Amino acid sequence: MVELLTLLFELVYRFVDETSLFGFKLINTSLSIADRDAMAWIKQNTPAASLFLPITGVQSPEIDPFVEWFPALTERRSQTTIQGFEWLLGSGFYKKYGDFAEVQGCKTLACITDWSNRTGLEYEYLVIQRSGVDEKLIVSLNTANDYKNIYSTKEILIYLVK
Repeated sequence: MVELLTLLFELVYRFVDETSLFGFKLINTSLSIADRDAMAWIKQNTPAASLFLPITGVQSPEIDPFVEWFPALTERRSQTTIQGFEWLLGSGFYKKYGDFAEVQGCKTLACITDWSNRTGLEYEYLVIQRSGVDEKLIVSLNTANDYKNIYSTKEILIYLVK
């Protein structure tokens, strides 16, 4: 009887623990006002056929709210949004997932350029969510001759590739 009660207690404890962690993850995966403002600016100020590369630093593409909501709220193409590919790529999905995760870890513009060349995913605009990226990336963008900062807040930077 003691073993049964111990098992029951353990199951209830794990259920509550997992539920609270899942809820915590959901709470922390929403868009900020700054994110939504930047996306509204993109929708109003860029051509509809533009290609974007959002960089947030989140290396799990399936739980990145900025990247997930980007195409819906901007009506623009994101080169790093994974949602939808699970239905289209079959066994190639995991390669694409790895590529999308890899670019989020880039700390320099050279890393992003190498990634773009290797994957064949081009972009005209680079969107940076400051809170998730290494400052070296921002410095390398600000000193690059072929990138022009066209939107800047303390949370979001948008660069146009010249």
